[in-house]
Amino acid sequence: MLNKALKVLGVIMIAQLLFVGLVHVFLKVQGKDTDESYGALHRVPVLGGFFPEQEVKPVPLSPEEQRERRAREKLLESRECFPLPAGMEPAELEQMLRDVKDSRTRYEHGLLDVEKQRTDLARMKTELETEKDSLVALGSQLEEKAKDLQAGREELEFSTNRIASQEMKNLKAAAVLYEQMEPAAAGAILGSLGPDIAAKILAQMSPRKSGKLLEVLPTPRATEIARRMQAIAPPEDATKPAVKR
Repeated sequence: MLNKALKVLGVIMIAQLLFVGLVHVFLKVQGKDTDESYGALHRVPVLGGFFPEQEVKPVPLSPEEQRERRAREKLLESRECFPLPAGMEPAELEQMLRDVKDSRTRYEHGLLDVEKQRTDLARMKTELETEKDSLVALGSQLEEKAKDLQAGREELEFSTNRIASQEMKNLKAAAVLYEQMEPAAAGAILGSLGPDIAAKILAQMSPRKSGKLLEVLPTPRATEIARRMQAIAPPEDATKPAVKR
């Protein structure tokens, strides 16, 4: 009986050894014969004794993993110093979303208004520049017209003075002619002329000679001519240049 039990135990031990050997071979073939694998097998009941406990060496972290770890640690620290607010109800979240959407819509409308105002200002600036150019051109035209008007005025004054000078010469010549005639003949001719012309001719004579001619004219006619003579201003010297104002 004892021998039979020993044989059974021997078979079991051999089977365990074979299994452990096969596990080693399998891990070797699969490339998984690492300290982590042996450490995991050490924790298996019955078979753990065939696999010594391995000290798992920490795997060095990459720079990205190190940054993530520090970020998680800082997040945990911030949660301890600054506790998060209580959770919000779905209705409150929906209201918050609607408020955010409304704010965004107002912001977009504000941007559109600003862009429209910017476009209007640019258009107004262009119109003002165009109007400024038109005013400058109009100012140049008015300046040229002013020069033309000044030249025309000077020419008109020169022509007027020339006509007045010529008229004065004609009046003096007529006055000399009438002075040489008999008073009766001269008075007959003056009486046939208009009162203004007759007054201008008589104004060129001396008061004595003009008085003789007025005596031969009918009294109403002589009175009218004498009145016109008093209204005639003293003639200016036509040889003097016209005064520019």
